[in-house]
Amino acid sequence: MDKNEMVKNYILGVRSNLIDSIDFNIPDSVIDALINKYDNYDLPYDDLVSAINADVEMFLDEAVKEDKDYSTETLTREEEQKKIEEMAKEEELEEKNDITLNDSDINLMMIANAKTPKQLQDVINRIPNLNINLKSNKMDDVEFGMVKSMLFEQYRDSIPQSLRDIGNLNLVTMEDYENLSNDISNDYDSVTIDNGNGLVISYDTDKDFNIEDHKYDNDLSNKNDIDMNEKFDSNYVEARDPDYEKETFDVEKKEIAEDRDAEINSMMPNEEVEEKEETLEKENHKVLKIVPPDGLNSEKGNTDTINVMLTIASFVSIMILLILCTLIKG
Repeated sequence: MDKNEMVKNYILGVRSNLIDSIDFNIPDSVIDALINKYDNYDLPYDDLVSAINADVEMFLDEAVKEDKDYSTETLTREEEQKKIEEMAKEEELEEKNDITLNDSDINLMMIANAKTPKQLQDVINRIPNLNINLKSNKMDDVEFGMVKSMLFEQYRDSIPQSLRDIGNLNLVTMEDYENLSNDISNDYDSVTIDNGNGLVISYDTDKDFNIEDHKYDNDLSNKNDIDMNEKFDSNYVEARDPDYEKETFDVEKKEIAEDRDAEINSMMPNEEVEEKEETLEKENHKVLKIVPPDGLNSEKGNTDTINVMLTIASFVSIMILLILCTLIKG
């Protein structure tokens, strides 16, 4: 064992002896300072021991003068208190990993996260009190960004203040809600959805967690239809009957229906042409007529027919007799 190792063991032994004899514990910081001080110190081992003892005695004198408690009981209490504080911090961190939202927050997240007019209309169709249609799904990026921003602001401003940002997340802008939508599974271990009417449900999150699946708009607290006022450009949206069934992308459905009707109409014949063809068919239809020859009355025709039938019957009878006679002779 080299001299440095011997010095270290001696210092640790001094602390152990003090604990056993007078229940005095030299703090780790003082022990570490002594070890560092005498590491590679250029003195004989006995001289190092004397120097260490002198430093320890000096520390004891200062502790007595300042009336500091270095008992092991105090150390135990401090360690226990430290553990309690660490556990409290961990619990606090766990609490921070839960987020509280309501259906209005989720709707705002859905609007903010829509990437195309079709997706935006699908979002609109999933919000019960938002009764509008986009007039077209053919928008450039500038038009779509403007419409989405205006729709987001109209819906956000319609939410009662008591229901806005229920989790105190300081969510205001569309970007705030879009970021939350994208990061919620990574940043939070659980999500609590409070609809404001006493229904509070918590869900554990994972990488496949989809917040939109847990909306409960049937009990939406903000039930009033959102009024798209004159600030909203009517070139892009139109009001819709609240009783209309929200299932599909209405603009796309309308355009598909129009194309289908046009195709069907192109396949249907013109009524005038059909009527003309019917007339021609009637005019060109040939009817077979049997007209008796001149001078031939119906009674004579019947008599001639009977005579012919009698002649044929006689001929057949003669033939049968001839065949029988031939068979008998044979």
